[in-house]
Amino acid sequence: MQSIIQLTLLILINDIDNVLIFAALLRKHCYDDYPKAMFLVKSMAIVLLTVTRSFSVAAVQFLTSLPGFHLITGVVVLWIGIRMALAAGGIEGRHPFSTGKGHPPTPLYQMIFIILLTDFAISIDTVILAAGLAENLFQAVVSLSLSLFIIFSLLSALSRIVHTVFWLQIIAGGILAQVSVLTMAKEPSILHGLDRLQHYFRDVNTENITHMLAIDAAIIVVLLGVIRLIKTKQF
Repeated sequence: MQSIIQLTLLILINDIDNVLIFAALLRKHCYDDYPKAMFLVKSMAIVLLTVTRSFSVAAVQFLTSLPGFHLITGVVVLWIGIRMALAAGGIEGRHPFSTGKGHPPTPLYQMIFIILLTDFAISIDTVILAAGLAENLFQAVVSLSLSLFIIFSLLSALSRIVHTVFWLQIIAGGILAQVSVLTMAKEPSILHGLDRLQHYFRDVNTENITHMLAIDAAIIVVLLGVIRLIKTKQF
């Protein structure tokens, strides 16, 4: 259960930009003026996006047996973590919402199609993140469904929080950097190299070295995020 909660939180934080995009889409198409239509589109989006994202995660996890998968996944997760830390505070000045009123809402089926198409384009990193960090498909599906439920249930509140609380992004970026190193360490070729190192240097604990490198990566990414905040005068 703890792993599911941790993965759900990481997906939520990684989806920060997506929160703004979904909120902007619904505002642009005037769904804020139609509570019933808003409820329906949010409910359908939670179900359909859970299904589409879960299929994508299953496809990615199917590739785990391929050589280099853990290494590539770890590099991608590290990139996501660095991007997340460096982007902290950068969303604050955006004004993505349309203020136009008086236009009828886009038909429900069309709005759902727009959301699905948009999510397909912007959730690639989320899918890779869930596939790389989840212990199994069930954990990924539950975490994805919980994160989507929270996103669409608290869409307005989350979009306001994103504009003000950016320390969370830096911390999450550091966590992802730590996870990325541990993920790369699962690559069979790297495991073989660590075993050989352990064999030749019996006093060396390769597991401790791996965890130390993971912590170092987290610290470096957090420092990068803090430096970025200082440079943008938002510290």
